[in-house]
Amino acid sequence: TEQHANESRRAYLKYLFHEVRTPLNSISMGIEILDRSEGLNEEERDSLLMMRGAAEFMTNTLNDVLSMQKIEEGKLELDLQPFLLSDIVGSVFCTFRGAAIAKRLMLHQPCR
Repeated sequence: TEQHANESRRAYLKYLFHEVRTPLNSISMGIEILDRSEGLNEEERDSLLMMRGAAEFMTNTLNDVLSMQKIEEGKLELDLQPFLLSDIVGSVFCTFRGAAIAKRLMLHQPCR
């Protein structure tokens, strides 16, 4: 039935969420430990910045999937917060900077 299919999908998403979130948390902790290291050169610091941005992007994506599930279940509570669009744009640029460099493209937004 449709109800059974929806329940199966929700159970699968919860399982998938856990299976991705656990290693992602370990990756984020590793990034934080490396970031505290002294003696990193500028290229290594830039790489850590890109890794942090990618980890945050994946975390946000997982949270978005979870929010969609909560919307479907009628359990989502909105928490409206102000934000700076420039921070979001900067984050997107930092996330895709490595891919742009690999394709010999130049981005004209500095990473923060």
